Amino acid sequence: MHLQAQLALYLAQYQHSVGEDVKMLLNMPVEGSRKLNGVIDSVEGEFISIKLQDKTVSVAIDNVRKANIIGKI
Repeated sequence: MHLQAQLALYLAQYQHSVGEDVKMLLNMPVEGSRKLNGVIDSVEGEFISIKLQDKTVSVAIDNVRKANIIGKI
């Protein structure tokens, strides 16, 4: 799959999961950490906003190494 098409698919999945809990492992640290646990706040362009306990951070889609959406039961 072409890289841009793959990134667009990932962004669509994140957009669909706004409000869900997420665990992310990043390639490069954001706010001093490569591991983030929070709630997907929004998706704008190629950036995902993650609401952490005390702040909201913006992560570029190409900085995400691995992410798990944690569905609510």
